[in-house]
Amino acid sequence: MLNQAQGLSLQGSVDPVSRFHHSIPSLVQFYISLLNIHCWMNMVRYPVYVAYPPADLREYDVPYHVRFAIDNDVRCGQWYNVSVSGSDVLLQRREDLLQRAEVHVCAFDIETTKLPLKFPDAEYDTVMMISYMIDGQGYLIINRECIGEDIEDLEYTPKPEFEGNFRVKNVPTELDLLKAWFAHMQEVKPGIYVTYNGDFFDWPVLEKRAAHHGIKMNEEIGFQCDNNQGECRAKFSCHLDCFAWVKRDSYLPQGRQGLKAVTKAKLGYDPLEVNPEDMVCFAMEQPQTMASYSVSDAVATYYLYMTYVHPFIFSLATIIPMSPDEVLRKGSGTLCEMLLMVQAFKGNVICPNKHQADLEKFYNNRLLESETYIGGHVECLETGVFRSDLPTKFQLEPSAYEQLIGNLDRDLQYAISVEGKLDIGSVTNYDVKDAIKQKLVSLRDHPIREERPLIYHLDVAAMYPNIILTNRLQDMVVLYDSLQLAHKSILNSFYGYVMHKGARWYSMEMAGVVTYTGAKIIQNARLLVEKIGRPLELDTDGIWCVLPGFCPENFTFKTKAGKKLTISYPCVMLDVARNNTNDQYQTLKDPVNKLYTTHGECSIEFEVDGPYKLLFRGTNCMDFTLAKGNLDRYKNISTRLRLGPFEEDGLVRTASTERQRQQVLMSQNLLDLANHGIELDMDIPFSGSPTT
Repeated sequence: MLNQAQGLSLQGSVDPVSRFHHSIPSLVQFYISLLNIHCWMNMVRYPVYVAYPPADLREYDVPYHVRFAIDNDVRCGQWYNVSVSGSDVLLQRREDLLQRAEVHVCAFDIETTKLPLKFPDAEYDTVMMISYMIDGQGYLIINRECIGEDIEDLEYTPKPEFEGNFRVKNVPTELDLLKAWFAHMQEVKPGIYVTYNGDFFDWPVLEKRAAHHGIKMNEEIGFQCDNNQGECRAKFSCHLDCFAWVKRDSYLPQGRQGLKAVTKAKLGYDPLEVNPEDMVCFAMEQPQTMASYSVSDAVATYYLYMTYVHPFIFSLATIIPMSPDEVLRKGSGTLCEMLLMVQAFKGNVICPNKHQADLEKFYNNRLLESETYIGGHVECLETGVFRSDLPTKFQLEPSAYEQLIGNLDRDLQYAISVEGKLDIGSVTNYDVKDAIKQKLVSLRDHPIREERPLIYHLDVAAMYPNIILTNRLQDMVVLYDSLQLAHKSILNSFYGYVMHKGARWYSMEMAGVVTYTGAKIIQNARLLVEKIGRPLELDTDGIWCVLPGFCPENFTFKTKAGKKLTISYPCVMLDVARNNTNDQYQTLKDPVNKLYTTHGECSIEFEVDGPYKLLFRGTNCMDFTLAKGNLDRYKNISTRLRLGPFEEDGLVRTASTERQRQQVLMSQNLLDLANHGIELDMDIPFSGSPTT
């Protein structure tokens, strides 16, 4: 088995020959023909053969440890029996052990001195404190050169489930601080080191300050910073930087990815905060405040990791042939490719080389500057405040309701037999249809209405993965069915991976089909909602809308066996299955004779989210700022409210007088709701600064 460097070296030698071979196949065949004719005419009894050079070289650039993990079916986060036979080490997976191993976890954070209005510089700024938690027990090492007084043992427990008891050690100098921490790490031997942005700050500072005192951190605890990769790694222990998880997997906007904001969003409490310009001063004048601040960061980092990052990363590591460090730091496209390479090996398929784009590409004899596909369709149709307790005007189309009445039997039977997987004949109360029909008839006969609305978000559950599965655009169905949320999030990025220029399984067509199909599903839903209600916003995988309050909602069917099936009529009426069913879906029935059965398949289905008490669609960033303040003020009351998300791009810019009018209107609406006992539950993925 070649390592990656040897493979790349071999490819460098083979590639020129390979390209020559591909460029002149017809010329080679021509000379073979001439030589064979010459032999025949001169009574030569043997034909002439030409030895072809190698045509291609595959999988030469696969890293050695990835190649080993794939070929031997070895994954991190699983149990193995290890035995030695001669010069070979044998690994046998323990299928009976499912519980995750309890490794020692050390989450740490450092505080340093700094010059006013400057970022800390490890060349001359010193480490004031190191706070860390090991398996739930807290420790704090104090450098008395920078701290005004000795610190006693302290406790920082922001919530009962996030307990933080800290043992404090006061040492005279920075050198003593570093030695004390290194010694403790050598004693405990953590299997996982956890930081928040430690690749960029904590580890490089510790390495440089240790070097300043003549200590090599690599020799003390095995970690060394790689300035080219921007990472700090060790051979025998993992470094998992929570900031990498936040950037890739948390779905928090860029403006809310600092440790304090993440703590509020994910752990649900407000951490201690100190202005960076006050830290050095507080260290001497208010040392207890600085100590509490330091340990608060360690607590937040530790419990953020244990609550979210640890189960997520090690779930992925059980199926992806990479170390946890790489699983955390690599992009979702790389993780997709690793899953495909595993499946290719199991199917005895040689992986293609990474895609190399043509230097020039033409369309209709015109040079293309770039090539891409149309992404998901997003469109804001209405803005304002929509309340479920205030009447809204509707102008409905009777023909649309007439069509729904005509399709009622078909839609209900599909919901029962296909989605609910029940026999129509077993349903004992199919007369529920009459109640639905009665509502639809009333809406058809009275199209001009003013009534309290139903505020819904109708979205396609896991739309892009289900489009891929339905249309067989993926070597991963069995894998998808067996994985949980962490694994599904990788599949959700699959369509983006296949259009990446360096992908092994490059397919711009597949990416285009996925996003085009998704956009059409939402646009078709809009055509119906425009006739039976009011669409407010089209998202990539859903539609925000208000429907008349008299519109049919949830109904329950009962069977002879006592089973119950509750359906949401707003989802049933969108009729997505009959527009997107793949009637050519084939399933292997006879592996020996390679016989397949053909049937229809569609996992693309709408689901309802709501109804909500209130939906605010902002017209500019200033409205968002005011709304956020009001939500924070009234979020501990009783009933649920949704503040809809909105994007910065394409926002309607209004004059200052109109903006002020809408702000006042919105404030009054929110205050009224709060006074009526309605909780304001904020859910706004927004990243942008307020616009003046």
